[in-house]
Amino acid sequence: MKNAPEAPARLFSRMPVIGWLILLSLGLRLTLPLAAYAHTGDAAIFLGPDTNSYITPAKELLATGRFTSHGEPDVFRTPGYPLLLLPGLVGGHLIALTIILQAILSSLTVYLLYRLAELVYAERVARWAALLYAIEPLSIFYVSKLLSETLFTFALLLFLYLFLRYTRERSLKLLLGSAVILAASAYIRPVSYYLPLYTALIFALLFISGHDKKLLWHYALFLIVSLGPLKLWQIRNQVVSGYGGFSVVSAKNLFFYNGAAVAAKLEHRSYSETRLRLWETYGKPALDAPPEQRAAFYEDWERQGQALIAGHPLLYARIHLKGIVRLLADPGATAYLKIFKLYPETGGNLLSLLVDQGAVTAMKDLFRHQPLVFWSNLLFGVLLGGYYVLTGIAFSAVRFWRERGTPILGLFAAYFLAVSGGPVGFHRYRHPLMPFFALWAGYGLAMIAARLSRASAERSAQ
Repeated sequence: MKNAPEAPARLFSRMPVIGWLILLSLGLRLTLPLAAYAHTGDAAIFLGPDTNSYITPAKELLATGRFTSHGEPDVFRTPGYPLLLLPGLVGGHLIALTIILQAILSSLTVYLLYRLAELVYAERVARWAALLYAIEPLSIFYVSKLLSETLFTFALLLFLYLFLRYTRERSLKLLLGSAVILAASAYIRPVSYYLPLYTALIFALLFISGHDKKLLWHYALFLIVSLGPLKLWQIRNQVVSGYGGFSVVSAKNLFFYNGAAVAAKLEHRSYSETRLRLWETYGKPALDAPPEQRAAFYEDWERQGQALIAGHPLLYARIHLKGIVRLLADPGATAYLKIFKLYPETGGNLLSLLVDQGAVTAMKDLFRHQPLVFWSNLLFGVLLGGYYVLTGIAFSAVRFWRERGTPILGLFAAYFLAVSGGPVGFHRYRHPLMPFFALWAGYGLAMIAARLSRASAERSAQ
């Protein structure tokens, strides 16, 4: 019986900690959509306001081999996330198969965070960080939405892991791999479009610390590999539509969200009213125009958005900073209420309330008129505050800042914090930041565990 397979119980007893954490992550990420569907019986709860703009080009890509929407070249979206929808479309169960894929990807993100924490800090930190990310509410929730958050955060963590390994090993294979993943992440969400250039700060930091002249041509190679695919997509957009930007979504957000917030303050109107007026005046005419004329409208969106912001930089700076505060403070409980149909998917108007009246007034209004929304957000806020307190404990440690990877990770986190502010700053855009907070909170938790262990050992010795 020497070759008999081991009993399942013995196999489980030998499973490493990260294996259990991945199972926990997978279980939580699959339980939420099952519970939500059992409660509502409505598969539409898994769709977001942007979902159809991903599904349409995915269907046409599958049918024609071209990235189009309604038969016209799609320049609003990039093909990263629509590609993830193809297995669900081919299998005939788009929502179920995509959610399963996203649950797997999010659980793999837990594993990548574990490996990243192990690389930069220590294995004891890695265990806590992976646990905190496995139970993190935003990462659990967005698995249940056919939106790009889960795939993007997976790509971001893979990039960070490969890049941090490169900073230690100086391997060109790791550098090129990280550059390819970074380019792919921009195809998923254009928010990382400027990261290849921003990474110059990291290479400068590495050069200052080691004076290695090879880093100069390493960075040049990194730029070519990471920026090249992005410029190719811009050329494609120019050829098929006359618009030379990477994604029209960026121009749309610049004008109809960021610029609209400035216009609302200048006109003393509500944010939602101003956005609607600008869309009726400048947005709808672009969509109604013949395809060959739309590029001029898209370029006009960019110009007008830039003009509003550049013309009132201090006003927009305040709007942007308030968005960053909202992004960090919004617990995200409303998203859970929506998926269980306990809060309207549209028409709740919470974002406009926050932009127009501020967080304190909005919370008072919720306390009086929507107590379920208030108390659920308070509960989630306490949990989110725990991540921040533990991160603060890590930041207080001198040894934490001496770790080579801490300033590098800090610079990347600062990038996503900076670009995610503004009037649209709310919990959804904190999603790619939560692995950083889970990592640093894990460091703080490991510090507390080590102190408790030493105190217990001292009491035993006495």
